[in-house]
Amino acid sequence: MKKTLLIVTLLTLIPVACAQAQLSYDAGVTFGQPTGDFGDCCKAGFGIAGDVFYSLPSLPNLGVGGRLAWNRFSLDDSVPGVDGGNESIIEILPSVRYSLTPAGAQFGFFGQAGVGLYRWSYTEETSFGDFDDSGSDF
Repeated sequence: MKKTLLIVTLLTLIPVACAQAQLSYDAGVTFGQPTGDFGDCCKAGFGIAGDVFYSLPSLPNLGVGGRLAWNRFSLDDSVPGVDGGNESIIEILPSVRYSLTPAGAQFGFFGQAGVGLYRWSYTEETSFGDFDDSGSDF
C-alpha cells in the first residue's frame, strides 16, 4: 500500500512541477541486445528507464538531472552446464544535457554526458546448484 501511495503521489506531483516548464521527464521500455562476451552468455533482454532534467532559467538549453533504469537479461541455456538464470542491472546516472533544438520545434537533438553507478546481480542455475553474485561498478 505504501508503494502504491508513493507512486500515485509522484505521478501527480511530476506533471505539476513540469507545468513550470523547467522540469522535463520521460520514461520508456527498452530492448537490449547483448554483444561481445556478454552476448555469448545472455539472450536479449528488456528494461524500464526514466530521465528527469531541470533546466536552469538563465540557461534554458542546459539541463541538469539524470537517469534511473533497470535492465534484465536471461542466461542462454544452450551454454554447456547452464540450466537457466538471469542478470539484472540497475543504472543511476547523474547527467548534464544540452539541447540543440530551436524554441518551438517539434523534433530536436541534444548532447548528453554523465557518469554514474551500476549495480548488477547475477543468478546462474546449474545441475550442481545455484550460483549468485552481485556487485557495483562506477
